[in-house]
Amino acid sequence: MLLTTIDLWIALDKLVLKEIPMLKDYNSDISAVPLANLLLRRSTSIGRLRRARQYLSRCHSRTDSKSSIFSQATSEETFAVRYHNQSSSLQGLKGRIEEAALQEIDKKTEELKRANEQHAKVKLRADGIHHTYATLGATKRHAPNCRKCNLEGKLNSMKLEVYEWPLPDDELHAAIVVFELACPLTFSTWRYAMFRLLFSLSKSHRSRGKRPFLLSNYHALQPYFSRRPRSHITLASSSRPVEHRTLFIPATEDQIHVENSLTFFGFNTWEGIPVANSFSKVDIKRYCTYELQEGPYCGLQPYIIGTTHTSNHVLAGQAECPKELSIH
Repeated sequence: MLLTTIDLWIALDKLVLKEIPMLKDYNSDISAVPLANLLLRRSTSIGRLRRARQYLSRCHSRTDSKSSIFSQATSEETFAVRYHNQSSSLQGLKGRIEEAALQEIDKKTEELKRANEQHAKVKLRADGIHHTYATLGATKRHAPNCRKCNLEGKLNSMKLEVYEWPLPDDELHAAIVVFELACPLTFSTWRYAMFRLLFSLSKSHRSRGKRPFLLSNYHALQPYFSRRPRSHITLASSSRPVEHRTLFIPATEDQIHVENSLTFFGFNTWEGIPVANSFSKVDIKRYCTYELQEGPYCGLQPYIIGTTHTSNHVLAGQAECPKELSIH
């Protein structure tokens, strides 16, 4: 089953590399899968294993780059950045996002100007009149229909929604976000297939933490987001956008137009974990080793997985021998 899975991934890898040759410049994490533990009987299976190991070995040696597709490090050599910089369609998408954002800023600036002018007029009227009072018994209070109170209440209720720039301020991070909005379907499928395989073979599964904010839920970029079926890797942010945050009037343009507050990282929505460092210990031994059933012999499982234990370790463990068995 594992060999068949590797064969299927190799076939997928060949198709993707034909469409996106740039991927050859990046380290294939799947080359770290230790296939030597497989015990095969048929010569045809052994031949498949030999070809698979040769292919994975070429994947590992075809590049000097140690950069992984799943790495969180960002530079000009990051795959998403390089692909964006060579893709006219992604650059056009980024241009449309920025053009629409500039139009929104112009609208927000005009809206702010009118709101500030309205605030100044109302304040001038409020400053020019006095409170009216009503006497209730021995208590003197502001009258319910006090014009000054009404104007001051209007001043205190004047608000304007803050506009957040939709892309990160850093150009590299902005390129990564745009790439993720419309990444190639073949790459999206290949990436998740590789992650799923490596994650299933990994011994160091990470626990789920607090669910972050997903790129697909970001209202400002939803019109540009291309959903990829059966691909559960996307971008997520530990911080949240400033959507629906309001500011009291009067305000300045710097207050009403803010930079993007999201800090994106790769995230797997199916397992609910970040993709970086999710499979540091890939091991197939447990899939290639007979599993002892419940009973007096189950304590011997660690000794049939491998031969790394020392004789002193075996002697020291004799005290754990079940009563049903004799150590002699």
